[in-house]
Amino acid sequence: MGEYPEINLGYKDRKIKEFINRIDKPKRYIRGNKEKLLLELSKADLTVNELALKLNMTRQGARYLAKELMNENKIIVKSFVKYAAYKYGLR
Repeated sequence: MGEYPEINLGYKDRKIKEFINRIDKPKRYIRGNKEKLLLELSKADLTVNELALKLNMTRQGARYLAKELMNENKIIVKSFVKYAAYKYGLR
């Protein structure tokens, strides 16, 4: 054992690492995100949280892009999952 004690935060450890990765990312709009989101949805129906995790962006950013793509009639809500989350998929 080292000089300092070590603890395990469980699932919160993963959440903290994801948060740090998002903070370290440059804060600017990247034009290709819509295409990346569509590519991920072509593979499987995903929730906003799953899209944000795969694209390394905030949930708010993923939700904003999903709403824009819904308004453009490129994606639709495929199903409703627990905790009031929607699974989005290609039209």
